[in-house]
Formats: sequence, structure tokens, C-alpha cells
Amino acid sequence: MIQLKSNFSLCKTGMLTENTLRKVFGIKNAVFLAGTYSRWKLWILPKIKNIEIKLFENEYVVKLNHLKGKFGPFIGCNWKIPFPAQVDSATLSYKVYFQDGFDFVKGGKLPGLAGGTGNTGGLVPDGYDGWSVRFMFKESGSICAYLYCAVMEGQFGNKEFLKNDGRLIYLKTGTWNTISLTLIMNQPDKEDGIITSKVNGYDALTLNSVCFRKTYDLKIDHFLFSCFMGGNDISYSPKQDQYLLFKDFQIEY
Repeated sequence: MIQLKSNFSLCKTGMLTENTLRKVFGIKNAVFLAGTYSRWKLWILPKIKNIEIKLFENEYVVKLNHLKGKFGPFIGCNWKIPFPAQVDSATLSYKVYFQDGFDFVKGGKLPGLAGGTGNTGGLVPDGYDGWSVRFMFKESGSICAYLYCAVMEGQFGNKEFLKNDGRLIYLKTGTWNTISLTLIMNQPDKEDGIITSKVNGYDALTLNSVCFRKTYDLKIDHFLFSCFMGGNDISYSPKQDQYLLFKDFQIEY
């Protein structure tokens, strides 16, 4: 079993940069995912004001600031941490802290795993290009797995709500939540891929007929950090400035 872990103790407090990511994960080609214009802004202004390394409860953590009235991706809210090798099964776990009184509004994105082009944002996979499985927090703190895969409904991914004993699971505010995600890729000619998840130690999801891919060339090859409010309209934006914290990212494969 190979492990890829974050180590934020190697950092100083301050704005998160791509160089920080590379040091934290020990991966030289870790990057922010950004379009051409955003990449230009990143080159001009390398410090990102909405995401930073903070000392919290005597630990170094990642802090994301979600600003009042804002929604959608911003520079630094999406990262790609490539694996040293492509694999057919992997488990991701991490801890996330929503500030006390966090306004979940209509929802937002949380990190997951991906392969190939890591399709998101309405880019429908064809089974040969890429796929992704992230999470979304939804109204009142409910949580769902958010799938872009070779067989899915509509353009904007499948949502599978996390439940325990048939009841929705809700993320807590003012304390740490532990989320885990295990994936096993399907055989290309079958819909037999597996997704399982736990939240705060509770079994939360089991899917066993997922079609991630249509070729053995497509595998699990990166950790996809993704965290922003939305959705693509102002109805997803919070009515207050607020923050989330992340720590203890770990991938086993």
C-alpha cells in the first residue's frame, strides 16, 4: 500500500502557492487548475487572497474564505495533485471544518479523486477522456457524491446523497468532519465500478454499478481538490463572509 499524505507542518502561515502545494505533498507537478486568464493573473499576483495556510488549534491547516455575495470557482480553489502512478483502486480521506454558523445556502464543492482530464463543469465524459468523483455539501449541510463518469444522466453530473440507515447525513459546523472515499475502477466492457464513502465513521454510500471508463488506459491518477460555493448563479452565494478549514489529506492505493 502506497500513501500520499499532506504535511502542512513544512509550511509557514501565509497565502497558499503552487510551490507550497508541491512541498506539502512532495509532488513536483502539483498545480492550481486555472484558465489562461487566471493563470496570467496568478503569474502577476502569485499570492492568492482567498486561500491560505493558518495555525488553528496548534496545527497548520488550509483555510478557504468564501466571501459574501460570491459564487463559483476562484484562483486557488481547484488543485490537481498527480499520483506517482496510475491505479485502479484508491482511498482518499481528509478532514474539513465549517466555521460555526456556516451558511450552506444551496451548496458547494468538496474534494475528491479523478482520472485523465478530470471532467467537471459540464464537460461530459465519453469514457476515453476523463472522469471525476467529488463531493458537494448541500442545503443545511447534507452531502452528496458528485460523479462525472462515462455513463451519467444529463450534462452536469450525477448526485448521490450520502445516507446512514436510510437517513441523510449532515455535516457539522464548529467541529471537524472526516470524509473518506474509496473507488474501484470498472472493467471497460462492464458497469461494475465501485464507490464507497464514510462520513465521521458512518457508512454513507455504496455504489457497485458505476461506469467510469471504456478503456483500461483511463485510471485513477490524481487528487482533485475543489472547494467553492455553487452552482453557477448568485442564489448559491452566502450572505456573510465565511470560511472552511482542511487538514490531514491522505490517499492510499
